[in-house]
Amino acid sequence: MSVKCTFFKRSVLVALLFVASLFGAGGNAVEIIRPYNKSIIDVNSVTVVIKIDDHKVDKLKIVSETGDVYEIKVTSSKDVYCKNIILEYGVNTIIVRAYANGKKLFQKMLEIFYRFPPYRGYKYPPGDFKKNYFHTTKSEKLCSRCHKMNSNEKKGIAFENPKESNCYNCHKTIFLGKKYAHAPSVNWVCSSCHNKSRSPYTKYPVPKKLNQSCFDCHKKFRKKFFSKKYKHEPVLVGRCNRCHDPHATPNKYFVRLKVKKLCTTCHGDKVITTKKPGSKCAASSNGSCTDCHNPHASKRPFFYEPRRHEVKEEKKKKKGLWIDE
Repeated sequence: MSVKCTFFKRSVLVALLFVASLFGAGGNAVEIIRPYNKSIIDVNSVTVVIKIDDHKVDKLKIVSETGDVYEIKVTSSKDVYCKNIILEYGVNTIIVRAYANGKKLFQKMLEIFYRFPPYRGYKYPPGDFKKNYFHTTKSEKLCSRCHKMNSNEKKGIAFENPKESNCYNCHKTIFLGKKYAHAPSVNWVCSSCHNKSRSPYTKYPVPKKLNQSCFDCHKKFRKKFFSKKYKHEPVLVGRCNRCHDPHATPNKYFVRLKVKKLCTTCHGDKVITTKKPGSKCAASSNGSCTDCHNPHASKRPFFYEPRRHEVKEEKKKKKGLWIDE
């Protein structure tokens, strides 16, 4: 065998070992702290937290379900990096890659389920997904190197500058594309709803029956709803968030979808009824289901209130506005 051939084989072997060492180092030295694979998320974004223990890594790329690519420059002075990723309804595949000098050293795929209660397909996650909470002692210990992890709000007092809230930087994406924002969230008084009960899983829980928090502010509605004989199921079980988003939405009254569309995600059979020729149902034209039905509670079966739309118009004339009750 010629010296030239031997040198070539040795060079190839060295190169292969070098590449293998890079991939091995990247695989062992890049850790995705959060989110856990197969996690359920109830808001429109998730924070990806990555820990780097190898100084060869100089760049991270995170690819979202929509194909958006988020690049993060890695420096020797920092070993933990985070990025908010916008989610689509349902299962999202998120890909995390680490690079050194343009070469990919590491890749891992995560599946995240963004739960959206109005749509049945996005309401119930696959069986191997589960809820995992971010605000735990382990997660916050790493994040506290760059972020203030404590709540710095004063009870019931809005921030003049929302950016002063310790919650702002990581959670500001809840307002993306949203026209209407709920007062506690837009004023960053998050503990008005979170931290209502002790939990072994997270520092900032909300009650299982969310109306326990809602009625703290919306006191008059507790009596108004529960004094009626017939109660809409979300009201009865205390899950106001099935129809209302507690943070922000594109729709008035913080409903998750426009009213007619929201109602028919559960009452799909009524879509056919309202399209019948000659139907007098207001929702068959440009009206709304709530023109005749109270969405919360009523003295009548089916929450039927036939003069509801007339009262609505009268109130508009008198007050110049209408608050849906």
